[in-house]
Formats: sequence, C-alpha cells, structure tokens
Amino acid sequence: REELKDDIRSRIWLTYRKNFQNIGGTGPSSDQGWGCMLRCGQMMLAQALILRHLGRKWRWTEDCTDDAYWKILKMFEDKKMATYSIHQIASMGEAEGKAVGQWFGPNTIAQVLKRIAVYDDWSGIAIHIALDNVVILDDI
Repeated sequence: REELKDDIRSRIWLTYRKNFQNIGGTGPSSDQGWGCMLRCGQMMLAQALILRHLGRKWRWTEDCTDDAYWKILKMFEDKKMATYSIHQIASMGEAEGKAVGQWFGPNTIAQVLKRIAVYDDWSGIAIHIALDNVVILDDI
C-alpha cells in the first residue's frame, strides 16, 4: 500500500491555473474551461520524461535533490520560454487549426506535443502517433 502511495506521489500533477502570464501577450491568463486536454498531455509527457531521465523505480521525496527532476519541472512551468508550457502548447496549437483558448482533442494535443518535442534536445525523444491503432515497427 505504501509503495503504491509513493508511486502515485511521484507523478507530476499539472492542472488548471490562473493568473499566469498572458498567452501571446494579450491572450488568456487562465486555462480554466479549455486546458484539460493540454494538461493531460503535459502530465503524460512529464511521466515519459521521468522514465527517460530518472527511470521507473525513481520516487519523489520531500527532500528531492535530483537535478533531472527539477529540470523536468521547469520544462512545464507556465511561462512562455518553458519548453512544454501551456503557452508553447496553446501557441503551437494554432498550427493545428486551434485558436489560443480553444479546447483540444486527444489527436490535437498529440500532434502539438510531437511538434514541440523536436526542440527538446536534452530529452532526445520522438513522439509517435499511432493512427487507426496501427504501430509500424519499422517506423519506431
């Protein structure tokens, strides 16, 4: 039971926020009402980065000093310059036909995170989106 609690505690939780820097300078300063799928995408990617940089057995503690953990957290800050910020995701969503502040579906968030991950040299990850439930092994 304690192992399960420790495992759950070790997940990065990203949820609705308000009063962050306006997206695009004049856009929304809250993601309430439209940011749920963006936050879900952030949390899935944050977990992938934890696995990539810290491993499956890594656990968060109150006195955590892992530089990689803190670097991952900073990548998701609600600031324009953070790699996987709500600002970057919402702005990149425009390339997928979604205005800033518009709700994303699962495919849109996947496509946007795939575009953004190209700029994450530190993690060296590639996001593969399996369309029609097909994974082609030669493409991985």
